[in-house]
Amino acid sequence: MRAKLAQEKLIKESSIPYSIVQATQFLEFAKSIADDATDGNTVRLPPVLFQPIAADDVASAVAKVAAGSPLNDTIEIGGPEQFRFDDFIRKLLSARHDPREVIADPHARYFGAELSERSLIQGDGAQLGETRLADWLKKSAAAADNELRISEVPTGLVVAGGRLDKRIMTKASDFVTSHAAGEWGMGTYTGGRRAPTHDEIARLAFNLYESRGRRDGHDVEDWLRAEEELVQRHA
Repeated sequence: MRAKLAQEKLIKESSIPYSIVQATQFLEFAKSIADDATDGNTVRLPPVLFQPIAADDVASAVAKVAAGSPLNDTIEIGGPEQFRFDDFIRKLLSARHDPREVIADPHARYFGAELSERSLIQGDGAQLGETRLADWLKKSAAAADNELRISEVPTGLVVAGGRLDKRIMTKASDFVTSHAAGEWGMGTYTGGRRAPTHDEIARLAFNLYESRGRRDGHDVEDWLRAEEELVQRHA
């Protein structure tokens, strides 16, 4: 986080026109968060405020900003619903029939950091996405049910599909579009190869983050490297 703030400070102090979009945590990363906080069959999380946003809503917001003139300012975006962190993860695991027990622990760490009440939510006046948790869970379940069967894809045929439309794909930032694999439905299949899932990429990206001593500032690099390594493994 300190690295990101330093990067934003450099951008703001430069002479280059800019627009910065700051988003709360993605809904798509919730399972990885739960996994990181798991010890045995227990998930310990601080009961602080949490307002996650769907990746689709982030893509729409970034596309809108990218298509306009530089703002020379920062826009904050968040989800339409606010939860307690532990209760949100409890709801997520319950919806996925995950038996892990979630325990509210005020001193539990979030990727190594101790949180205050408002550490994970946006400030007043932020723009809010439209996707509510219940709707996102339904879409995620539907996407899993409609997953392509590799055996039905002819050899050499590349199939791409998903909910991101062409307008967003061409205007959203590389950071947003780079997360289009797996759970967003933009997986690419060629013959007998399988595209890595969102959770697989997230787990490997987090391992890369840990291997460098949890130093911030390499989010996109870790994600793309993890995706590339997994694609090569599945080839």
